[in-house]
Amino acid sequence: MYRQLFTHFVLIFLFLSTESVAQVNADLQLRLDKTLDSMRIRIKSAALSGGMVLPDGSVWTSASGMASQNPVTQARPDQLMLIGSVTKTIISAAILNLAQHGQLALNDKISKWIEPLPHIDSDITITHLLRHQSGIYDILTSQALNLEMITHQDVVFSPWDIITRYLQPPLFTPGAQWSYSNTNYFLLGIIIEKITGQTYYQYIRSEFLETHQLTSFAIPAFEIMEGEVCHVWLDLNGDQLTEDAHDFYSNYIALNSVAGAAGGYYANSADLARWIYKFMRGEIVNSSWVAEAQKTVYASGVPNGTYGLGLMKKSFLGYTGYGHGGDLGYSASAWYFPEKEVSIAVLNNDAKNNSWNLVPVVQALLKTYNTWVATTSTFEDNVSAQLKLYPNPAQAEITLDLADGLTKANHGISICDGRGQIFWQSSPIKNNIVTDKLTIDISHFPAGQYYVWMHQAGIQKPVKSFIKS
Repeated sequence: MYRQLFTHFVLIFLFLSTESVAQVNADLQLRLDKTLDSMRIRIKSAALSGGMVLPDGSVWTSASGMASQNPVTQARPDQLMLIGSVTKTIISAAILNLAQHGQLALNDKISKWIEPLPHIDSDITITHLLRHQSGIYDILTSQALNLEMITHQDVVFSPWDIITRYLQPPLFTPGAQWSYSNTNYFLLGIIIEKITGQTYYQYIRSEFLETHQLTSFAIPAFEIMEGEVCHVWLDLNGDQLTEDAHDFYSNYIALNSVAGAAGGYYANSADLARWIYKFMRGEIVNSSWVAEAQKTVYASGVPNGTYGLGLMKKSFLGYTGYGHGGDLGYSASAWYFPEKEVSIAVLNNDAKNNSWNLVPVVQALLKTYNTWVATTSTFEDNVSAQLKLYPNPAQAEITLDLADGLTKANHGISICDGRGQIFWQSSPIKNNIVTDKLTIDISHFPAGQYYVWMHQAGIQKPVKSFIKS
């Protein structure tokens, strides 16, 4: 969505292409690792896992703390944790995708897709559901439902069953107020199934997860998870202390199936960061629908924030973030920052911390990234200021124009796509060369967005981007 493809620059003194451009700079990796570790100690979590996607599409990921207590094992970044209500961003994307393809309209009344039900106003629209303005009672607050789930832990519950059995009178008329309700997203899951003929999780897998290689996402009540789970820490005996509760929680199928479309997905932190990055940049649905999702209203349940279509809007260090938090034993926080073109996701396995406790962790990681950029900005800013590329969008050729030439050795140039695949790079040279203009044949490039990378002294940065039409 935001990036415009990369362009080939010129020359270099021995460009080492053995290191993938999709990897973050080693110094940045170390700084972010240390930040995650120190924040885990600060919030006293058993384990944290973090992921960040940079403007060039490269991914940082790390983990700190304990993954299990008996035996004691260290957390790894590839391990899965429950993302809870960050799931709502995925359901929102699925609904927006259906709208993009003309299969529904956001102003459709719920009565168009779901038969009349007690306590559900027929004037409720899909937008009301997405934005938590429906007034519908949140059935996850039902004591009767929670008692039945704990009594029948190995039962898979259907959303239709729990809605028809446990729904209570509405809180207000549609659109009058804002009140967070998981029931809204259970209903959206049902609407996805009515329209597509697939379960919502099958539709999401075929439309998004497989296409974008987000392989760690799964709802274990309904799907096989690809990967190892980082254990959850819960207070099981009421002593105010959390401990490894994996044996209990991993068998609590009732809870996972009920959470479902409102909060049932597991993922690792890198994939979660990639998800919110791709969604917000228009790679999942096009940018006009992303803009629609980002239109927010006042939300009393979002501290210093507002709520859109399955998205929270909140300020971090003065930068606007779009994302969501999630809590269900585990907690999660995933955000995209348009001004920085960076996404950050943090997962926590300790129930004494909720998703709002992860906001300072996200802020600390963002601050670390900003500090690192500031310390390396001279190289990037100088090159970016001098470099011109045209035409943009381009079809057959792209020209790189550096008015003062490039004279330093140990500089390299490459053109890559958003996944870091190299489409062009400058040839190794043995002598300094002055080059003002370079015209590159891009006729064989697939249509899309590309980035021009400059490499110097171990620092790799995208300095310009362009579109191949």
